[in-house]
This record gives sequence, structure tokens and C-alpha cells, in this order.
Amino acid sequence: MGRKEGSSFKALIDYIMRDDACDQNHILHHNLLGRTRDEVVAELEQNARCLKKRKNGNAAYHEVVSIRCVPGMDREEQKRKLVEIAERYVRMRAPNCLVLGALHDDHDDHIHIHLLISANELGESKRHRLTKAAFRKIAIEMERRVLADYPELKQDVAIEKEAKVKRSRQASAMKARTGRLPVQDSMAADLVQVFQSVGSINELHEQMKLRELAFYQRGKIVGVINTGTGKRHRLPTLGIDGDYETMKARLLGRNEAQDNAQEHKRTTADATRDETHTIKETGMLDLTTLLQGVGALADVVSLSDTLRSSADAGAEKSQAEVASERQASAAQKKTDREIIAEARRAEMEKLRSDRENARSKTLTRRR
Repeated sequence: MGRKEGSSFKALIDYIMRDDACDQNHILHHNLLGRTRDEVVAELEQNARCLKKRKNGNAAYHEVVSIRCVPGMDREEQKRKLVEIAERYVRMRAPNCLVLGALHDDHDDHIHIHLLISANELGESKRHRLTKAAFRKIAIEMERRVLADYPELKQDVAIEKEAKVKRSRQASAMKARTGRLPVQDSMAADLVQVFQSVGSINELHEQMKLRELAFYQRGKIVGVINTGTGKRHRLPTLGIDGDYETMKARLLGRNEAQDNAQEHKRTTADATRDETHTIKETGMLDLTTLLQGVGALADVVSLSDTLRSSADAGAEKSQAEVASERQASAAQKKTDREIIAEARRAEMEKLRSDRENARSKTLTRRR
């Protein structure tokens, strides 16, 4: 949580150091010489003056490190370990920044440390900013170290598991308010179960069909589309792209890999073709509207069944009609923009020809 320039360090320090929650025996000072409230505030304010002024810029960050309490384990021992974890986190996250930490023990099921981290390193004018990807990488690495080095704390995977799934604010609020999974999370959990249970690609497509889902691919990104609503979900956004890759490697490692891969390709191509067909139909409706009133419309969209049936009937056509059919066949392969442009050019040529004929007739009458 960012603290903007101009906000008071005193207010945040008073909050994290309040007597009803803070354990005064477990205070963390990193790159801070002062120990009293006023001394710490003075150091933070002096360091913040080094920052280059920027509209809506951050002067500090407020972060929390939390662990779930282990029943039966000495609580003071858990507090000491949490302070060690927080110190390790600070060394990874902001080794040269000013940091004040205060441990809160106001909940039965967990303990946590509030961290006030200066936006800039000691005496620096540039902000020590981390991208979201870099911040997440540090958090995940810290969680892995805790799970490996502190097995007695019996923590579960939380950050790495949940941070992969991107949620909207409404979805996050709904989960916090009701405890129920948003549709996105529910779909992700269901697909993970499918990925883990299927034994072949044919079975995978059967399970997807039962759920009215189909795979699609855009560039290197694979996603699923609801065939009923048309709603799309990218696997990385759902946080299950790793599960998908694991399943794919498992299925393609079997003896039937080649046949199943071809079936997968055909099924995916069918879904893509259906979508493309819908897009083309919509595009052609727009194209027809654009070309209404243009004299060359018949030449451009002459791929209709009427002309084809006329050709099969063997009706005699003039040389101009044959040329028109050839133009229509060529136009079918062009993009909509090219078709429109060609239609406009044909109309202009026709207008120019009509004007020339009219002018010639006028001159002939005058003579």
C-alpha cells in the first residue's frame, strides 16, 4: 500500500505502534538510528526530502508479513521466527531503505508484522520502485524459503497459489464478503480437475464439450471460450497455464501422442472455423451495407448462388459477363478493404465512362 507525498509518517507509525495490538518486545528497525517515535519520524521525513518531487508520488510503502499460528507451539517462539522472516524479507525487498516494523498479536489464529518502508534508499533522490512482476517474484521466493527453512511453522502455499489468479475488484470484494468463489475461480478449479483426470486428448475434448467449453489460441496464449455465451478466458489469467502445460506434456508423452495431437488440432480448428465464420458473416453484413448504392456491387459480391446456378445452366453470357465473374472470383480472395476500394474504383470508372459517352453524344448532336 503506497503512502503519498505529503501524508504524515506520524499517523501510520501511531497506527502500527498502538498499544492495543503491537507487541513492544518485537520491533524491527532497519537502517534506522532512532528508537523513539519522534526520532524515527524525523529520520523518515529527512530521507523523504531527498526525493524528486512528483505529482502523486509515493513517499513510503506499508506492507504486511503474516503467518498462521500453529496450535500447541509456543507463541513467543512463533513471534521470534516471524521477526526473522520479516528481516529476511526486508533484506530481499528493500536492503538500503529505511524500515520500521511492528508485530501485532491481536488475533488468535495468526500473527503479523506491519512494515513501513521508505520509498527511496537512504539519501537517494530516486524511488526504489519494484514492478509488479519483481514484487511478486520476491514474495514467492520468500514464501518458498519459509516453507523450506521453517517446516515447524506448518504454513501452506498462499502467495504463489493465489497470486497467479487475477481477479477484478468486484470478484475480490465478493469473495471477501461472501466467502464464495467468483465464477472465474470456480472455472479455474474445475479445469484443473479436468486437466489432472483426463487420460487422452479425446477424453479432454469430451470433458470440455460437456462444460460447453472449447480451446482457442491467439499467438502463444491459449484460452478457453464458452461456446454458449462466447465469453473468453485466457489460461494465464485463470492461473492454470502451468496445469495445462503439465497435462499436455503428460498426454503427448503417450504412444498415441501423434493421433491425439491431430485430433486436438482438428477440434481446435473446428472451433476456430466456427468463430471465423461468424466473424465473416458479420463482416459481410457490414460490407453489404457499405456497398449499398454503389453501382459495382453486383461485380464485387457476384459469388452468390444465383450466378453459380446460371453458370451451370449454360446460359449464354457476353464477354463482359464472363469478365465480371472472373473479377468476382478474384475479389473473394481479397480483404474487405480491398473489395470496397475496388468497388469504388469500378464506380468511378463507370461514372467517367458515362460522362465521356454523354459528352461524345453531345458533340455529335452539335455537329
